[in-house]
Amino acid sequence: MTALKKIADYIVNNDIEHAYNTIINIESDYWNNADYWNLRGVLCLKIGEYKAAIGCLEKALSIDPKNGDIYFNYAYALENIGNNSDASLYFGFSYRYSKDSDLKDDILSKYEHQEALKNIFITAASEIRKSFIILSSCGWGDIYQRMHHIAHSLAKLGHDVYYVSPSTIINVDNSENISSLVLTNHSFKNMKMVDGVKIYTPISAICGQRMVCNNYIDVVQRLVDTVTQTEKIVLTYMPYQVNVINSLKGDFFHIYECVDDHSDLEYAFWGNKHDIIWEQELMDRADAITTTATSLFLQRVSIEERKNVYLSRNAVNERDFIFTNNEHIPDDLKHIPEPRIVYSGAIYEWFDMELFYEIVNSNPDKSFVIIGFGKNELFKENCPNLYFLGTKKHSDLKNYLRHMQIGIIPFKENTDIIINCDPIKQYEYIACNIPVITTFMPESALGKINTILANHKDSFNKAIQKCLSLKLDDHLISDYLSENSWNERAALLCRISDNLISIQEKDATLSGIGESLEYLVNHYDSPIFITLKAVFDNLKNNMDFESFARKAYDIEKLKYIEKQYLFSLIRNNNISTFVEVVRKSVYIKNEIKQELLYRIKTNELDNIKAISYLCVGDVKTFLELIARLPDKHNILLYDAYINYMLNGSVNVEVMHHHAGLIDSPLYIFLMKFNN
Repeated sequence: MTALKKIADYIVNNDIEHAYNTIINIESDYWNNADYWNLRGVLCLKIGEYKAAIGCLEKALSIDPKNGDIYFNYAYALENIGNNSDASLYFGFSYRYSKDSDLKDDILSKYEHQEALKNIFITAASEIRKSFIILSSCGWGDIYQRMHHIAHSLAKLGHDVYYVSPSTIINVDNSENISSLVLTNHSFKNMKMVDGVKIYTPISAICGQRMVCNNYIDVVQRLVDTVTQTEKIVLTYMPYQVNVINSLKGDFFHIYECVDDHSDLEYAFWGNKHDIIWEQELMDRADAITTTATSLFLQRVSIEERKNVYLSRNAVNERDFIFTNNEHIPDDLKHIPEPRIVYSGAIYEWFDMELFYEIVNSNPDKSFVIIGFGKNELFKENCPNLYFLGTKKHSDLKNYLRHMQIGIIPFKENTDIIINCDPIKQYEYIACNIPVITTFMPESALGKINTILANHKDSFNKAIQKCLSLKLDDHLISDYLSENSWNERAALLCRISDNLISIQEKDATLSGIGESLEYLVNHYDSPIFITLKAVFDNLKNNMDFESFARKAYDIEKLKYIEKQYLFSLIRNNNISTFVEVVRKSVYIKNEIKQELLYRIKTNELDNIKAISYLCVGDVKTFLELIARLPDKHNILLYDAYINYMLNGSVNVEVMHHHAGLIDSPLYIFLMKFNN
């Protein structure tokens, strides 16, 4: 009888001592033997040492990565520490590689009533290896955003993942020897690998104040050309990346992940005036579009009438927030008294400082902890119960959050960028078993557990008191994390690229959104929630769209609400009311208002229709409509205005040919701008 057979018999007969002694005695002889590490892992499972078992089984899989039995044991260990999404993924691999038909039958029935885990399992069990080229909006570091998590999960699913960071800038003294080929060779030579993800950094070479070479497109093109054995999927995240997509040669499936409102340049400081056009072009070029927020989804589906859009909210990695008993409170937190109320994340102008300080000052017996990055100078007031701990690595975040009592997200709820966002930090708070208080952000109220909405000092303080006495349900949290994992989001991308999303699944998504919005409207006093319900109703009834949008507009004339109300009036051809709303607007530029009124006075219907879309920021439709105008002078005028909007300049020579339009407010405005 071999040593491994003896160990197996000892384990079956529950002879733990002899199994352990034999394993230790033969360790050096079997160090590179997958069966040895599998048995060692099984022994750890037998005695409930799941963390040790995971280490042993990972070693076994590194030696034999196509062993269904090892994957089964590994998945079982993960399941026992509460990492259900990873467990479903590796049970999928077990099903794929196992030769045991009875075992496969048992695994197949495991997720009949858990849709999210079932999708992960089926994707892992049946997925054909693909190559994902991720054009990220941020580099690879210690702080993780959506694209980092997506990359990790796609790699776990067995795909080749190529992560392209934004270009890094280098200064060169002499540009003669700089070429895109030289830079691209350097980018590939300096590729780094993290957890199965290959990370490439393109280069912008600067000589003096002049950019002499940028190899971003060449890096992506080389990746597209290099991948020949598998299907290629390119993921984009930023509007300007349409220029990359337009330049690429070869076959690939393109998914645009829409994660922000790129039209809100007041708060989307990373944006460009051209984004409003680039994003529409990028979506037109995409084979599929995902959105992280319901408002973005409805904008694409209900307003823009796109058919290839999928809702893919943000998520969390269970593994990143599993606690062990040997994790100690960090030194910079231990002396901060409880109860601790934390904000973790980016700090920019969308953070509601006025509300935040009202809450801090009205709760002197509670500690408010800031863990974040960005514009810390926005915190202008020093308070004895306010503590700044700076930026923390993603891997360290759980050690801080687990010692908090409440997580908060005090964002300015009336800004477009917040209406269209789905904060990852909310998922991370929930994963750390702490209740959450947010302002009236739509996505924070849709399908989120252990969350209370509050948008002024008194309601926030009441929510704090309620949260401090709240008893959380561990099973509810576990189910929520299983349903909202990055593995599930990555599996969705795979299913989209394989055209596996059924009409019934799409209809179920819409039905769920409708039911959730109905609940929000009935339970919260928020005109923004009413507006979202109005946009949803537009899918079935234009008049309901206008009716609900008017109701919201009458309550509060916010930018987002006004824009959707104007869209409803365009849909229903209600020109008189449209003009009335435009006339009162504080968001629409005066020269556009005056041009609309002028064209109404001259009864130029084609011009009126085009300018109406410009009033709501739909530049794409505006450009399509002006191209059809019968008067070429009007076309030149409106093209000149768009050039002014995007580039801040006007072609004087072209403008002088507009003498026949001297009464046009836009013409007068542009001529004054030149002078």
